[in-house]
Amino acid sequence: MYTKNDYTAVDGLIAKMKLIAAEYESLSILIAGFIMLQISRMLNVNHTTIWRRKMSPQKKYALATNIL
Repeated sequence: MYTKNDYTAVDGLIAKMKLIAAEYESLSILIAGFIMLQISRMLNVNHTTIWRRKMSPQKKYALATNIL
């Protein structure tokens, strides 16, 4: 039996984080299982840029969920 997943809470949290397009794109590829070096090659940016795009959403998540 197929159950439909409800991602409204996750979508709401992502909206609350206010990710820029580049952060969202990099994070989506990272979640898909690629490593940062692969992502930097895919997007044709420096690996340090990918690291920043990974760290910024972590900080935004902490703020959005009041972890800090």
